[in-house]
Amino acid sequence: QIDGGSTRRHGGLGVGLYLSAQLVRIHGGRIWVDSTWGKGSTFCFSLPRRIGQSNPRVLRREPEGVV
Repeated sequence: QIDGGSTRRHGGLGVGLYLSAQLVRIHGGRIWVDSTWGKGSTFCFSLPRRIGQSNPRVLRREPEGVV
């Protein structure tokens, strides 16, 4: 980001967006953007879930009184 254009005013998306797109593709997903001029952009992605895969969101609860 050499120039002082809109990327400087809004923090830029350069390398972070590129790396995110590569990571999503590596995992067989897709990434897309919904953009409205003057309002901004929303970046979305989807990743496939394989059948038989365990639930990665299982939370372990600590017993009461344990700190």
